[in-house]
Amino acid sequence: MPVDRELLDIFRSFHARAETSFVVESNVAPRPEATYSHYRCQRHFEELSEWLHAKGVTANMPLHTLRKEFGAKSARSTAYMQRVERFAMQTSRSRVSTI
Repeated sequence: MPVDRELLDIFRSFHARAETSFVVESNVAPRPEATYSHYRCQRHFEELSEWLHAKGVTANMPLHTLRKEFGAKSARSTAYMQRVERFAMQTSRSRVSTI
């Protein structure tokens, strides 16, 4: 699936600086002793939710909608590539059989 080169560059720069296995690290320390749900990415989650709402996503759970849309687009892209591969294989075979 096509991904904007600028976005890939951003993620690559995050990954290059990472000291853990996470691509995007958090400056917020983990709180394993917390008796409540502690999300290290809460600020980013809220900002992304606001941005999605500003872009027209009206769902109560905009990040869930984003994941669903990404999954659907990925599935369509994968299915398309599989059709292209099947066509290419059939075309190659038909050329070979006529030689």
